[in-house]
Amino acid sequence: ILAPITEELLFRAGLYTYISAKFHKRVALIISTLIFAVAHFYIPLDFLSCVLAGVVFTIIYDKTGNIWYSIVAHALCNLEALMVNTL
Repeated sequence: ILAPITEELLFRAGLYTYISAKFHKRVALIISTLIFAVAHFYIPLDFLSCVLAGVVFTIIYDKTGNIWYSIVAHALCNLEALMVNTL
């Protein structure tokens, strides 16, 4: 529960918002997503799935302006990964 909250506050509300204030939103999306994926890099497939998840979480945050929606999406993504890995 703490990981999605912390990561969304750091990567979306913090990093993405900071970069998008200085550069185009697409640049902010790419940079914040790549840093998010690198922070989660374990194996190449994880990197690609984290890039996709980072893009989705950023779009959710950008379109709604509400960090809680991306936190819930991130938590659901983590729950799904936990369930798949457990089964």
